[in-house]
Amino acid sequence: MTDHVVQLYDQTDEQALVGTVAHYLADGLRSGERAVVIATSEHNAAFEQRLIDDEFDVAAAVRERGLVVLDAREMLACFMAGGQPNREHFEQTIGATVRERCAHAGESGLRAYGEMVGLLWRDGHYAAAIGLETLWNELLRTCRFRLFCAYPIDVLGDEFHADEVDALLGTHTGLLAAASGLAEAVDTALEEVFGTTVAASLRTAIRAGRPATATALPLGEETILWLRRHVPDYAPDIIARARTRCRPAA
Repeated sequence: MTDHVVQLYDQTDEQALVGTVAHYLADGLRSGERAVVIATSEHNAAFEQRLIDDEFDVAAAVRERGLVVLDAREMLACFMAGGQPNREHFEQTIGATVRERCAHAGESGLRAYGEMVGLLWRDGHYAAAIGLETLWNELLRTCRFRLFCAYPIDVLGDEFHADEVDALLGTHTGLLAAASGLAEAVDTALEEVFGTTVAASLRTAIRAGRPATATALPLGEETILWLRRHVPDYAPDIIARARTRCRPAA
């Protein structure tokens, strides 16, 4: 996993997110890394239960401070001021916690999961979410750890096309696939709507349209964004057809 990745998930089916986060945490902890989780109380409970179901000793990890679990809403209250994240307060709370855990992790490494940005985004505070991502990136430049963020954005929904999403993606090094088989589902729908010849031309245009320096996107998500920007009259039909075929990532 790269330094700062993001997962977009459908709030009506969060099991894919729970599974991905639990695997991310268990993979690190079992290899000797430390972990910091900053999530809603509901998600914290779900992650813990999934880890227990996978026979991971969560109680021991918490007791030994290998795993630190924090409440996202409580943490936001510690550093938000005037509707924006305050850099000094962020450093005194989140920054201090991450640095302390990094120091204890040593060469083993630290991985963090956070969804404070997702809470801000869900409430329509897009600029604040991007501002918080900026603070996370500043912390990443001075403290060696991996960061995984999550946002309640359905990639097959109407919200996955706004300019704000481009800004969100630009603050991360990679986007995790939201659904298993999404690329194949979108590609099949593309051919159904446009036919084989036109679909082939569109695939070429999509591959050529993204700068090499852009955030790494899975093919399915990249195609959806391209369709919404360049053929908006056809995009809803293609996306609706794709939705019937794909399933959440395991």
